Amino acid sequence: MNSMQREDIDVSPPPVSGWLQNGFHRFLAKYLRRHFHSIAMTRDSLRRAQVPANEPLLVLANHPSWWDPLTAHFLNQRLFSMRQFYAPIDDTALQQYRVFAKLGFFGVQMNSITGASTFLKQSRAILMSESTALWLTPEGRFADARDHSAELMPGMAHLCNRLHHGWVLPFAIEY
Repeated sequence: MNSMQREDIDVSPPPVSGWLQNGFHRFLAKYLRRHFHSIAMTRDSLRRAQVPANEPLLVLANHPSWWDPLTAHFLNQRLFSMRQFYAPIDDTALQQYRVFAKLGFFGVQMNSITGASTFLKQSRAILMSESTALWLTPEGRFADARDHSAELMPGMAHLCNRLHHGWVLPFAIEY
């Protein structure tokens, strides 16, 4: 058992309600259709999204809008339907929208050592589990895909450093 596994042995991915998530996916498809003209990806991007199911998947996306949690959940279901979606969300926001906790979102206390430690343990547990996808927005704030000056939070680098195998998929979103 490597050090990553020993550290996280008491942590498991947050529980997800399959029933609620299936209903959410049906709602989400209709909701996004009402608010967007389309959601499009290049064919080349779709081919590159072919990740072996038994490998950890970390998706790193920019954070241009409050729509991101919804579009990320939708895209995960369309691109990686065999993988359970997980994503961190500000703990304060999760308290306000508690239903997200049953859809794969987990709370993070921003700007605290305890919050960072909990985030890393929870994220590593998710990445060590089979058939999961962890979606991160490393800026931790709204940022345009073309903003190369946006500072990245250190959690992404810590996770990648401890990921002994798997896939890291950069993902640019624009509305």
